[in-house]
Amino acid sequence: MNDWEIGGTQNKWVCPSDRHLQLRAQLKSGWCVRTATARSPTKAKAQGCCITEAEQEVIRSVLARAEMSKAHEQQRIGKMVDRFEKMKNRATGNGVTQCHLCSTDFGLLASKSYAAMCFDCRKYVCQRNCGVETYDPRRRENVFLCKICSEYREVMWKKSGAWFYKELPDYVRPTDNGDVRSPPFYAKTWQHQSKAAQSTGSLPYRHRQLPAIPDQSK
Repeated sequence: MNDWEIGGTQNKWVCPSDRHLQLRAQLKSGWCVRTATARSPTKAKAQGCCITEAEQEVIRSVLARAEMSKAHEQQRIGKMVDRFEKMKNRATGNGVTQCHLCSTDFGLLASKSYAAMCFDCRKYVCQRNCGVETYDPRRRENVFLCKICSEYREVMWKKSGAWFYKELPDYVRPTDNGDVRSPPFYAKTWQHQSKAAQSTGSLPYRHRQLPAIPDQSK
């Protein structure tokens, strides 16, 4: 144990620790340091660390900016969630004989009424107006998605950062009466679906199905 570790003695020069020696060898900055300029951890701990009022103000300003940035991010995600929920609530078709989104009856004469099945929700929608064809990197082929499932993948999964956290982050959803925070069941649902996808080893998009739309006839 050298003088650096025990707190320093009367020696004018002390040998740094092995970690500092290795770092100094890489930086080519010499092998020794002065005792007066390199205080030992024991002396530094005994003297204590004092933060000035200016430094405290800087720390408080940094924390305030972090809270503001977090609030803006929650509001951004809340707007995407609100737009997605409104789109989902506007879907009134049965998804079998009618378009799931616009409720158009399918037929063979009108080109706009050609039916196509969504790869995620397995409901039929208008191929031209109510769905998009996108590339699925897991299947390595193009798949057809309705606009709700496409919005779910792009916004709720990618742009919200849920792909990183494996769940939907906290959000503040805008309402007419004021901002309302995210309900707790969203995080639980995403955690449950992500664990189910890992346990079964199947495609995660198939486990992250959209919540069932309430029956309008009741």
